[in-house]
Amino acid sequence: MRKPSVLLLLLFAAVCGSTLRPSFHYYHELKTWREAQTFCREHHSDLATFRAGERFEDLFGHNVWIGLFKNTSDSEWKWSETDEIANFTNWAVGEPNHDDENCVFMNMITHKWNDAQCIREFSFLCSDETLVLVKERKTWDQALRHCRLLEAENPDEPVDLTCNYRYDLASVRTEDDRAYARLRAGEASTDQVTELSTQTLCFRATPPVC
Repeated sequence: MRKPSVLLLLLFAAVCGSTLRPSFHYYHELKTWREAQTFCREHHSDLATFRAGERFEDLFGHNVWIGLFKNTSDSEWKWSETDEIANFTNWAVGEPNHDDENCVFMNMITHKWNDAQCIREFSFLCSDETLVLVKERKTWDQALRHCRLLEAENPDEPVDLTCNYRYDLASVRTEDDRAYARLRAGEASTDQVTELSTQTLCFRATPPVC
């Protein structure tokens, strides 16, 4: 993976109450894993992705599908949102335990993970990811423009028009934000990453930043 070469993480216009961490959305209705994935992609970012160091304490009424899956019985476990191999897992004791179970649900009480056949029906957990990791070398100006080009309010207007962009360079306001930004920035390369200032993170804000 590639890493930017200059400082690309910058304080931008304040968005009150914002957080860098993803938000999770629980749906009680029962769906197969593919049905849940389709729903989450239509209404949110994707089925929920979890990373090492993230805390999850909510309780649900039912077991829930999450975004972990594999394509075949001998493939690696991947996340639906990124299609990248999972470097963090939270399996229950003895799991995964069946070659024909290629999707994963989270236990409603323990939050441990179990593999299951994808055609089974469970409630599900979607997530809205607010950070986009840019895995390219860019100058600060290039990074700023890249973030603002990700999604414009009005595609027919210039992205730098006041309030016409939904993404900007990320801001770190709290220790929790800093920890999560470091977590995401570490995904930019398989090499050792020690400085947050060598990564590019775009933040999605609603309503648009001004």
